Amino acid sequence: MSVKRKNDKEVVKRLYRGEKAIRNFVAGNSIMINCLDFIQTILKNEKYKEKKCPFDQEIALNLDKVEILVKKGTLRDKTVDFVVCLEQNWLLLVEAKLEVENVANIAKTIQDKIEHSKVLLRSCDNYIHSEESVIVLLNNKYYQEQSNKLRRLLIAKNINIKPYRVCDFYKEYFTPIC
Repeated sequence: MSVKRKNDKEVVKRLYRGEKAIRNFVAGNSIMINCLDFIQTILKNEKYKEKKCPFDQEIALNLDKVEILVKKGTLRDKTVDFVVCLEQNWLLLVEAKLEVENVANIAKTIQDKIEHSKVLLRSCDNYIHSEESVIVLLNNKYYQEQSNKLRRLLIAKNINIKPYRVCDFYKEYFTPIC
């Protein structure tokens, strides 16, 4: 992920660190430990329908599961779908919207999901920092149209959203740079 800070012209690219990093993050939090899942499984549960998924053994923290277990029996807040751990212990929030036809619905709810997700992550003793941008995975079929509309809808809210197709997300964060 490329990150620019206001007074810093340096662009930092962070890649997925692997299973050990996310396991270190959740260490000591039994609920979060039980919510680690394969990204491929999370995507299938979010209705990813492509024949071949680029993810195989990559692990993420399933935040929807965490929220369900934390708020057991009570009204729960919405969270992004999952979190991956990047280099230098940066956490990257990911929302999978693979069946959404109207991206205006994403724009209405995404800010609350991001805020609540960050509160949930900060409750973990091992929390250090999370990326400013949030990934939104969109359907391949309507990707261009949906990503353009989503950006337009969120410009005024100043939310740093990066729309990706699943395959592009994998290439950007999970493929080592040669």
